[in-house]
Amino acid sequence: MKKFKFKMLIVMIFVLSLNQHSLDIFADKPTQNESTILDGEIGEWDPDLNDNPNFDNEEVDGHIPKENEYYTISVTVPVNMEFLVLHSSQLVFGKFISPMYTIKNNGSKNLSVSLDSFVREDSNIDDLSTPLYIERINSKDNRTQMELKMYGVEDFNRDEIDEIIDKEIDLTKINQLSDTEKKLYELGANEKKGIKFYSDRWELPQVENNKEKAMSNFNAGFIFSIVR
Repeated sequence: MKKFKFKMLIVMIFVLSLNQHSLDIFADKPTQNESTILDGEIGEWDPDLNDNPNFDNEEVDGHIPKENEYYTISVTVPVNMEFLVLHSSQLVFGKFISPMYTIKNNGSKNLSVSLDSFVREDSNIDDLSTPLYIERINSKDNRTQMELKMYGVEDFNRDEIDEIIDKEIDLTKINQLSDTEKKLYELGANEKKGIKFYSDRWELPQVENNKEKAMSNFNAGFIFSIVR
């Protein structure tokens, strides 16, 4: 049985709130082409380190974070995910397959989980293959396309697919979506939920490009932020 396989690399983007006070950044005599550099660090406060900011210096406006003002985000995520189309004797265009993947909050703070980006990466393709594009299908444009969605699954122990889909993100227009539309769900302490891919529309590379298969690598960027 032949199959078209599409691999994906997951990129995590962490949004951390390290203290409860606002941070203002100013630049002397700002112009359109000037910028200000902000140094930041992730990790526990260690007073013995030599490179800690000097809060007694008049050039630094802030305070040493207290114990309840900084938190650790710990999340278990899939490093690689796959979706594929299998040839089928019953279905002309084949059958779409996607495993269920899980994201787990290992920390004590509630987390918001959002999809930030979904980008096709250029990769070496052999003579028998053509790139796969996640976009609206436009026949006869010499691009093998798939209309792909990402599902947020709150409870993946249920059996019926119609019951487990709690959030749907259209990956063909990911750059046009608002932050609310990109949010998958919230995770409580030690809670895990699922993500899954789905498509019911794609083109065959044999028809569109006269190639045996279509495949591409994708980078998916996620944002994890503490829920206040």
